[in-house]
Amino acid sequence: MMKPPLPALSGIPSLGNTFNQQLWRLSVAHAQQGILDFLNMFSQPVQSRGIPAGAVFFPEANRRVGEQGFDSRLQPWDRFPSAIEWHPMAYGVCGTTSCIVEQVETVANQAQPGTKIIPAIAGDWGKSIKNRPPLEHQMRDIINAIPQIQSISHYSYDWQEPQLTRDRQSCR
Repeated sequence: MMKPPLPALSGIPSLGNTFNQQLWRLSVAHAQQGILDFLNMFSQPVQSRGIPAGAVFFPEANRRVGEQGFDSRLQPWDRFPSAIEWHPMAYGVCGTTSCIVEQVETVANQAQPGTKIIPAIAGDWGKSIKNRPPLEHQMRDIINAIPQIQSISHYSYDWQEPQLTRDRQSCR
């Protein structure tokens, strides 16, 4: 004997806005916990061999958006373990170093004491590109504002090899 088909979703009575909001929050919390579990699971074996482990993240990616939304990158970096290196991608673009420094300050202010923070910045040495200050200005202002920063990372593939970037973007 064949079972009757399940009712269409539109036939399920609404359980109310509060239930949907709670379900949404539970889903987001579960996704965040998965990120934290993954990070812990893979950093511990590396660290047990004496190799530093770290996580790269966007400083704004742990924030709520509006009253019910969350940043789609869903990076709960403020809950990352302090035993790993934190690498905030401070790629702010505001024409000065202020937004870049602010991103690193946000991370430094929320990190547990002793957390090694190594900001990743972008740009080129000696010149501004696309409203982004030169690297040496970014580095100077970060270190002046947050003296506990001992290292800075740099990403610059697009600036170093513009033709290769164009080729890569057009799949050549």
